[in-house]
Amino acid sequence: MGRYSTGAYILDELKTLSISDLKRLGYLKPGCRGGKIRWTLQGETTGTVNIAVALWPTYGRIEFSYTWNHEQYYRYGLLITSVPTNPGIGQRWYFIYIQTGKRCSKLYLANGYFQHREGIPGAMYRSQVQSHYSRSVDKVWDAHDRLYRPYMKWHYRGKPTPRYLRALASRHAAMLTMPEIRQLLSK
Repeated sequence: MGRYSTGAYILDELKTLSISDLKRLGYLKPGCRGGKIRWTLQGETTGTVNIAVALWPTYGRIEFSYTWNHEQYYRYGLLITSVPTNPGIGQRWYFIYIQTGKRCSKLYLANGYFQHREGIPGAMYRSQVQSHYSRSVDKVWDAHDRLYRPYMKWHYRGKPTPRYLRALASRHAAMLTMPEIRQLLSK
């Protein structure tokens, strides 16, 4: 029997801002920088946020200002901090989420604020919401797509390639988990 939706946020559908985005856009350089980040879908702008980043060698602050749902204006800031990388040749930057004090590298825009995924009550990934049948169908299609990639070499010098054998094995394993597909293929 079907159930009513809990109204939970699907994390895959939310607007995100990551440290890698800031680095790619040139905001993670020492000093003060400002600009606008824009999200688009099929050429249409779905959201914009003005940011200002003040960065020192080991810490910094990022300020957000934007309008949420065309009615409410938000302006607040988050701290960012750096940790030396394992080889010791650079720094890894993280956001500091205010409510928990945890470090994170990706923020989600929900309830009007950019926040860590654990700060969004009831938030789930799309795969957690899918039925078991849908997940198994997706596994079969993903395995099929891996097998028929445009530049997949099936054989080399008369022998099947290891990549082809792995893709074939994953497709076979995915098909074994779905009795409905096995019955269709056996006919």
